[in-house]
Amino acid sequence: WVGGPEQDLVTELAAAGEPPEVIAAARRRASHQPQAQICWVLPCNWAAVQLFLALETQWDRAGLSGVRTGLDYSRIEPVLRARPDIEPAWPDLFHRLQILERAALAAMSDRAHE
Repeated sequence: WVGGPEQDLVTELAAAGEPPEVIAAARRRASHQPQAQICWVLPCNWAAVQLFLALETQWDRAGLSGVRTGLDYSRIEPVLRARPDIEPAWPDLFHRLQILERAALAAMSDRAHE
């Protein structure tokens, strides 16, 4: 689940009955960083997000324009060997990684057309 600005977090914390000091700290952060985004990651997706971020420099690119076409899958195994904190649970981890990859490609494509 991906949340919106930190102000949304303040509302959610209050609705969840968090202590006033926790809500106040979130409100202070929100007032200092109104454009900040919070990204909540479900535990079942955490390994895929870690792997996706670890692969951030491993994109295949097309032509002279350098448009990203997808992750270089041959780099996944070396990254996993270098990052023992990421627990590979194939094929589920690979499936979740591909979901992140497709979403990132779509977002990059949308930005390119703005």
